[in-house]
Amino acid sequence: MALGTKVNIRRISHPRYKWLATFQDGGSVRKKYFSTKTGAEDWAAKREQETLDYGTGSSLAEDERSAVLELRSRLSQVGLSVRQALDFAIGHHLQLQSSVPVSQLIEEFQREKRDSGASVRYCQDLRSRLGRFERNFGDRQVSTITSIEIEEWLRKLNLSPVSQNNFRRHLVGLFNSAKRRKYCESNPASDVPNTKTVKKPVGILTPVEAVRLLANASAPIRPVIALGLFAGVRMEELERLQWESVDLANGFVTIPAEQAKSAKRRLIPIRDNLRAWLEKSPDRSGAVWPSKGRDLLRKAKRTTGFAIPSSLTKKEKAAGITLIPWPNNALRHSFASYHLAKFKNASELALEMGHADNNMIFQHYRELVHPSEAEKYWDLVPA
Repeated sequence: MALGTKVNIRRISHPRYKWLATFQDGGSVRKKYFSTKTGAEDWAAKREQETLDYGTGSSLAEDERSAVLELRSRLSQVGLSVRQALDFAIGHHLQLQSSVPVSQLIEEFQREKRDSGASVRYCQDLRSRLGRFERNFGDRQVSTITSIEIEEWLRKLNLSPVSQNNFRRHLVGLFNSAKRRKYCESNPASDVPNTKTVKKPVGILTPVEAVRLLANASAPIRPVIALGLFAGVRMEELERLQWESVDLANGFVTIPAEQAKSAKRRLIPIRDNLRAWLEKSPDRSGAVWPSKGRDLLRKAKRTTGFAIPSSLTKKEKAAGITLIPWPNNALRHSFASYHLAKFKNASELALEMGHADNNMIFQHYRELVHPSEAEKYWDLVPA
């Protein structure tokens, strides 16, 4: 029944009150007592105005009207109308209903990447990073995750700026996928700023260090080192490379799409010095990566003087041996640096390294080595 706007006031005989106000409320006649006529009239005027404000078709009970009045008062403090608040609340509720747990999103995102042809290496890295995020947020609904939560979580990982930014990059991709699936309205990871990084020159080997490394390497691991130094093949690609992809006759190393980080096939020319090192390998069949390859590579590095300084043994210290840390990704960085210095063709280098454009080439390798050193590097051949 409609809520009436009219309040009737009349004098009554009552031991305590002298005036009575009667009104319609939710289909029933309500009564309110007053000591004075002025008090009854003031209350009646206020109620009639409220009834007009909210519409005569309303069937709100007294406590419901009080809640609406309180809501309108509180919303006015933040500049919102009741309708705006209602639209937001309904939208938020519908978003929660259409969202899913973070663990489900991660599973769907990883499947999406595998189905789109992402490399094994990329998928492994993705699974590792998102697995850490899932341990903290897996049970949460995707739509409830905030930028502040992600930023604080990344900071507590205590990673280097580069590693933290890599985590953020994967999370941006994850929540972009969530937006496409309508699991959330916005991407909270996109609002998290990248951590400022200090760019350091990439670490490379000198021509003397490169030839010493090759000389100190055992025969099974030597082709791996040569392909890293003179073809720039990534270590994870070398671990899966087959000799059938190293075509000495046609002069190219083929990195199959399923082995490449970018999931795209690429060809790398076999230059004269690389050919000389590869031809020294007695067995060029099956896997290029030998049994216990990591141990063999570690031994070659250490014999050349590259290892953690704190790992020096008493015997090595007594012999006056010193060690320096192995530059990160030194084989591939050396290839790129000396390639650009000698051939001066960034586009060609980007293709051989599997980069989408020249930006990374100029960012990391430009003017890193002198052309005279590059000549020495590309002249390195077996004794």
